[in-house]
Amino acid sequence: MKAVPPSLPTLPSPTTEAAAADEMGFADWAKMTFRVKDGAVADAVWDAVLYKVIGSDGCKGRSSSSEAQRELYSALAKNDGKIITEMYSKYDPNGLKVRRWLRNHVEQMLTSTYPKDLALKLSEHDFEQHPRLEMIVRYNAWMRTVLQRVKANL
Repeated sequence: MKAVPPSLPTLPSPTTEAAAADEMGFADWAKMTFRVKDGAVADAVWDAVLYKVIGSDGCKGRSSSSEAQRELYSALAKNDGKIITEMYSKYDPNGLKVRRWLRNHVEQMLTSTYPKDLALKLSEHDFEQHPRLEMIVRYNAWMRTVLQRVKANL
């Protein structure tokens, strides 16, 4: 069985930070990606996860986490790099919360959606009887490889 060729330069991020981008109101799915070749995470994914982390953690010195989320949204909408950097420094100074959230989510996807033994389980079926099964096995193996590259960067 051949591996799926890495013909895509990026993979749409299959994580729930995409829901945060929707919540922010400016989801540009073309920017919510992982790079296939090396697992690099696009800035839009980091920003959406920070938005989510701010909402779930609450924020010191703010009347509410939604106020801080609005501030981040405004900075992102204006592409104000200074304020965005300040927000990361203030709410995730070591980069650990965002990184940990994303790493946990990628690990969960590797465990539940693309588990190691899935190819073995699927290969027990007759590929002749299920002609699309081989493609599904290759796709899942490819997704697992890309997600492992992403995890290695976290």
